[in-house]
Amino acid sequence: MRNAMTLPESVERAAARLHTARPDDTIILFGSQARGDTGPDSDVDFMVVQPVLVASRRTFNKWSVVPGTICHTAATEGRGLYGIALEGIFRDVRTDDSTQTMHRT
Repeated sequence: MRNAMTLPESVERAAARLHTARPDDTIILFGSQARGDTGPDSDVDFMVVQPVLVASRRTFNKWSVVPGTICHTAATEGRGLYGIALEGIFRDVRTDDSTQTMHRT
């Protein structure tokens, strides 16, 4: 914790469970529990901060044909699982072994 304030055991347990579930993420306590001004009706507010990569369709399509980019890796090695019109985003981008040129199918 950032300061030496003692937290209720239930808050510590909840934070520990979040950390167990998401060990690589940052767990932030905020609100009245973090400020130390809880009342009888106070709840517990946590924020879980995790790294997320988001790309627009246009960005994905642009970079999916450029080897060495994360979009290319996702397009050539990944499997589209969910999404609207995946065929329009998640195209089969591969190297033609005979010409070493990139093409989409």
